Amino acid sequence: MVGLAGFGRTLPDGHQHTVRWRADQIEAQLAHVAAGAAGRETPPVLEALVQHVAVTDDAEAAAAGTAAETGLTPAEVLATPFVLAGTPDEIVSAVAGHRRRWGVTRFVVRAGAVDALAPLLPRLAGKELDFEHTRK
Repeated sequence: MVGLAGFGRTLPDGHQHTVRWRADQIEAQLAHVAAGAAGRETPPVLEALVQHVAVTDDAEAAAAGTAAETGLTPAEVLATPFVLAGTPDEIVSAVAGHRRRWGVTRFVVRAGAVDALAPLLPRLAGKELDFEHTRK
């Protein structure tokens, strides 16, 4: 298993990081994974550490704060597997899209996001996806 967080350099505060969430940056990370897995019979399972979850009718507004913090556009934030925001249908669609595009089949969310995502889990069951949560 390979866990993707999309983090870059640690910022001067010692806690926050730059992000590598643009499509070309994710593709570069996945190229490193593929190179490291070359010659293996089966590729590693890919896992994304989701940094922000918002079940909402206005995904773009929910992504705006994260976009401002990261220097990305709201559209770039919503396209990354590290943010799940939107209506239940939009989130289910995004998760399926991340599986198709990036091969991500596991999503780890922070404990505070579990209640918001719990109603969606039955809709994701059987789609060869796994969700788990961290304590933070």
